[in-house]
Amino acid sequence: MARAVEAAREWLADPLPPEPRSTALGIADVNPANVLRDGEVCRLVDLDAEAVGLDAGDRERMEAFRPLWVAFWLVMLLPGNGGWRRNPPGTTEAQAAHFLALVGDP
Repeated sequence: MARAVEAAREWLADPLPPEPRSTALGIADVNPANVLRDGEVCRLVDLDAEAVGLDAGDRERMEAFRPLWVAFWLVMLLPGNGGWRRNPPGTTEAQAAHFLALVGDP
């Protein structure tokens, strides 16, 4: 887990993914907290980019931002944070492995 946290710090020190724009992109699991509002419309967004109608450019942007979201959830799953208490044992370790695999860290 320590290596994943260090790798996340290293990744976040590099230039960030593409410049944000006025549209929103998120991940939903049918949890009401995952309803996105862009100021005009509420949307549920799922990991299946095809199902939600993302074009090639949006899919590329989604992939570029994935390490950022995976790092965010890694931090939320560390001891002392809310995710630590609400998830079963092994969740933090699985998220750490997921981050390392995503950024190509052995």
